[in-house]
Amino acid sequence: MKFFEHPKRTDNINSCEIKQSYSEVISTARAWIRNKSEQEQILILDYIIDILIEDICSSGAADVLKKTSSSPFFKCIPCVCSDENKNTINIRTGEKTEVNLSNAKLYVCPWNKSRITDNLIRLNKTPFVFDETNHMSDFYTDINLCHVYNGNHSIHIGGYLKKGSITSNLCHTELLYPHCTTDGLYWYNKHTGDRLCNVPDFRLAAVFVAAQIRYELKEERK
Repeated sequence: MKFFEHPKRTDNINSCEIKQSYSEVISTARAWIRNKSEQEQILILDYIIDILIEDICSSGAADVLKKTSSSPFFKCIPCVCSDENKNTINIRTGEKTEVNLSNAKLYVCPWNKSRITDNLIRLNKTPFVFDETNHMSDFYTDINLCHVYNGNHSIHIGGYLKKGSITSNLCHTELLYPHCTTDGLYWYNKHTGDRLCNVPDFRLAAVFVAAQIRYELKEERK
């Protein structure tokens, strides 16, 4: 089993372990913010979200070092859901945004060993050049996560060398908060309980829920 994939849903033991890990993160977050001021709650949630994203990004990039083969991350947080009136909510609105690789949080899996070293040596000597036909990604607002699903090796090395920028699809994560929920294994429609799709990594689900709580706190004070 690759670390970023859930085991088959028939594997009840592993599924239970994943769900337990997700629940532990969320229960810890809720315990930490209990009886805290609003400012302290947001500070704590910021910390949890940032630590989880750092963990997701670093372990994803290192995955190919630990295995004979790997695979790009094709799934992240869902982009489409429906509201209580069954209207389609698409958080990918067609907008684009520039992502600076010197400080971007890249959810990327460079899956080919030789391409990593090839790009490392090449880009160490030359500028990173964005290629709209190859470099494909989604940038999730509110959590500031860039999900790379094509051009993995050059983007990863650009990030490592802190040079260049890419243009990403802008995904408004906040639009999903009122309509989506998760148990760490699957994403669900919050209004109907219908299963949308599986969660590729329980840490993404935990980030989403922590950010969802943080967003609600900020909305309450407006």
